[in-house]
Order: sequence, then C-alpha cells, then structure tokens
Amino acid sequence: MKIKMLLGLAGANFSLAPGDIPPDGQFTEKEAERLVDAGLAEWVKDGESSEVTLRLALDNENLLKEMAELRTLATRLEESEARIVVLVGENDALQRRAEDAEKSLAEAAERGGALEGRIAELEKALGDVAADQGKKSKSGAG
Repeated sequence: MKIKMLLGLAGANFSLAPGDIPPDGQFTEKEAERLVDAGLAEWVKDGESSEVTLRLALDNENLLKEMAELRTLATRLEESEARIVVLVGENDALQRRAEDAEKSLAEAAERGGALEGRIAELEKALGDVAADQGKKSKSGAG
C-alpha cells in the first residue's frame, strides 16, 4: 500500500507537501508505517493513488498548456514593445519635421511680408515715375 502525506515532510533528497503520495521506493514499508503511526501520513488504496496520479498528470498538462500560452503572450508583448519603440521613434521624427516645417512657414510668411512691402514701394515708385512723365509730357506739350 501507499501513503498520502497529511503534513509536509522534507529530507536530504526529498520534499513532500500535504496531499502528496510519495513515489514507490521513497520509503520502506517500515518507514511508511512509522509515518502513519506518527500521524504524518495515512494509508491509501492503490486505486486512490492512481486517481491522485491521474489528477496530478492532468493538472501538469493544464499547467504546460498555460505556460505555452504565456510564452506566446510574452513573445507578442515583446514584439508589441519593439513596435512601440519604432513608432515612438517615427513620431519623434515626424514632430521634428513638423517643427521644421512650421519654422520654414514662419520664415516664408516673414519674407512674404517683406516682399509685399517691397512690391508696394516699387508700385509707388512706378506710380511716381508715371506721374512725373505725365507732368513732363503735359508741360512739354503746352
């Protein structure tokens, strides 16, 4: 027969938690009897130990599936973080380009204002020249 631990027990080469069923050969029959007599373990039927083993195997299988899912999610997270780094870099570059474009636009507007002023001066000068020529032609004709 096998035993099931009621309390935790640890030794040099083993560690058992409550509910654990030690593997065959872990304890001699005499040692197992001492553990039961001391209240540290109880006897279990072979069918019960098989049931526990099956439950543990299923739990282990479920844990392995969950670990695989977690690895997949961790990989996706790393890929997302890498993509975020790239996007942040692209965003920074676009912001710098927008700032440069804004400065260029301000400079162009400033130059445009200066050009408008210069055009107004030239139009006035042209108007003055035309007026002077008109006066000369009137005074020369009279």
